[in-house]
Amino acid sequence: MKQYKNKTLFLVTVTVLLGLHCADKEPPAVIINQPSDGAYVDKMVLIIADAIDNKAVDSMALYIDNSFVAGSSNSQLYYLWNTESIPHNSSHYICAQAYDNSSNLGNSDTIEVKVTHPGTIKWCYPTEGCKSYCPAIGIDGTIYIAFQHQLGGGTLFAINPDDGSIKWWTSAGGYSEVTPVIGPEGTIYISLSYGPGAGMIIAINPDGSEKWRIPNINPLGVPAVSTDGTLYIGIDSSLYAIAPNGTIKWRYRTNGLIYSAPAIGSDGRIHFYSRDGFLYVLNADSTLKWRYPIYCSSALAIGSNNTIYVVSNQCNLHALNPDGSLKWTYNLYATSNPIIGFEEIIYIGGSPGNSEYYLYALNPNGTLRWKYKTNAEVNTTPALAADGTIYFGADGLYALNSDGTLKWHALDLCTHITSPTIGMDGSIFLEINNYLCAINGTSPLAHTFWPKFQCNLRNSGQAWSN
Repeated sequence: MKQYKNKTLFLVTVTVLLGLHCADKEPPAVIINQPSDGAYVDKMVLIIADAIDNKAVDSMALYIDNSFVAGSSNSQLYYLWNTESIPHNSSHYICAQAYDNSSNLGNSDTIEVKVTHPGTIKWCYPTEGCKSYCPAIGIDGTIYIAFQHQLGGGTLFAINPDDGSIKWWTSAGGYSEVTPVIGPEGTIYISLSYGPGAGMIIAINPDGSEKWRIPNINPLGVPAVSTDGTLYIGIDSSLYAIAPNGTIKWRYRTNGLIYSAPAIGSDGRIHFYSRDGFLYVLNADSTLKWRYPIYCSSALAIGSNNTIYVVSNQCNLHALNPDGSLKWTYNLYATSNPIIGFEEIIYIGGSPGNSEYYLYALNPNGTLRWKYKTNAEVNTTPALAADGTIYFGADGLYALNSDGTLKWHALDLCTHITSPTIGMDGSIFLEINNYLCAINGTSPLAHTFWPKFQCNLRNSGQAWSN
């Protein structure tokens, strides 16, 4: 019995000694909850970090660009970072560390953020006093814009998104008001109209060399390009389908000129308006699906379930079901093309007809969600960012929050602003007073069914293809 007790005592003693020797060695886990990694930040930035330990967290430390900025004596750390004096478009690293009561250092959590000051100009490139329309952006971020230039008439420019420098340019003809469209393989298409039989369509490779051209035609409006590379464009009173190699696949005749840009649904059907007073919907093989009697005055937008949004020449907004029946009408004097945002919210510029101007947000059932009053007509197609910000031009460039409140208003002395597009780094690209400008933003283009003019960065005009 005594021997048993001694063995027990020995075991207890060893266990205690081992317990003292094998003290807590598990380090705390650290995470930065706010902001997110890769976020664009501005002004006062709230940083929140948390630490979790198997026993207890003793302290936390926060570093920005390897410099200590804040500490905490518990498992949560808050820090308000003032970025107003930090240079535009600069990247910074935020690192959080934690110790537990046994002095174990946890694995640090590090994120990278980019400081930007929304609404400020990043760079500008002169467009020689000639209007251009919405730029197109390639998969590598290159910006494509066409306008009349002293280098040689109507010129297509490829511009670096970071500093506005020219990558290359190519002379295409004489007409200046052109919207480039990019195909799925990277080919850039521009249509030039000088009158009946005097225009052309040109396909240009991403390196600036010409791929093909179709001369001696009269293309009208902006083309659209499908995911299989087929180009759709109105030429006089017919809609043409053109293969990626420049051959004509088919044409569909109407009884009026086709000025509107075609819109392609997620089902591949082509929607376009003819001045014979009908909105047409064709299958991809050129057969007619249906047509709806309406006189249109704007580009189309296509939402979920291929609901079609179109402005009549009375400037009312109509929503059509996929079978061509009328869903609803909202009475307003529309001044811009519509776009489709999150939750199928429709954004459109308009007026109630009493010299007041608004950006309207409409619910999917055609009721008013909110409207924001501006000081001038909203005559550009809005663009929606992934963070819910709505950008549009009126008396300057506006940025609204998703609830209709003002985020910022800049460039209010500008007299000419085109429809904006939003780059992959959140920059806003548009023409302002004869300059192509990059404006600092905070979020890339939203991935909704129709978030901007001609739907996506490529201006392809196909729903859900951005």
